[in-house]
Amino acid sequence: MNDYFKQLQLQKLLSDLTLQIEWYQSLNSTNLKAADQINSALQTPVVIISNQQTSGYGKRGRQFISKPGGLYLSLLTPIHNLNNDNIGLLTTGIVAVLQQSINQYWQINCQIKWVNDLLFKHQKIAGILVEHPTSQLVIIGIGLNLYQKDLTATLPQAANLLAYIPKNIEIVQFTALLIRNLLEFLPDFSKSCYLNLYRQHLILLNKAVQIQLGHKVITGQVTDIDDKGNLLLKTKTGITSLSMGEVTKVNWNSKT
Repeated sequence: MNDYFKQLQLQKLLSDLTLQIEWYQSLNSTNLKAADQINSALQTPVVIISNQQTSGYGKRGRQFISKPGGLYLSLLTPIHNLNNDNIGLLTTGIVAVLQQSINQYWQINCQIKWVNDLLFKHQKIAGILVEHPTSQLVIIGIGLNLYQKDLTATLPQAANLLAYIPKNIEIVQFTALLIRNLLEFLPDFSKSCYLNLYRQHLILLNKAVQIQLGHKVITGQVTDIDDKGNLLLKTKTGITSLSMGEVTKVNWNSKT
């Protein structure tokens, strides 16, 4: 099944939805391709998928290695009521939807690392990058390692979701499920519907962590996620709420 037929099959599985789907063999970046399609009249979601990315990027523009064997997807869609107070609910909800979709399709239970990384057996299998080029549009970029040969030799901190090369029909069916779940979640993202699922799979709960916040390093113990999707960290000076930052170290032996 080549990319054109994967695109046709995906369109068939999602024929009840109004959206534009494009599936490529290779792109520099699915997020960049999605951004090229932005116009003021956009009303229909656009899905861009590629079997590999030659210039994939993550947070702060860092390289995201995107070799064949992964699923690289961007969803460009109108969004309403997105603001600084609820953007945490968008990002945490998206990773929870991805976790749920994987569990629904493959019955694999992954863990979440704040803010929006997905782990399997403590190793990263997926990353999410959310960009909002306008106040009314959002680009959701998802990179998922399905099965890449010798992945851990290249990236020791990364892992594959699967222990085998998935059939094309599996990839198409999973992609359809993920897109459907995302589009069901987005209209009500600000209602915190996925926070409980996020908390249930937060692997950092009660762990001692180190967080990089700009040039500042914060250490403490993760106690919870608040109702805005912020990380609650118990430090020497009390409870600190973080809406952004990067977890750079985790003491996996911390008592839970």
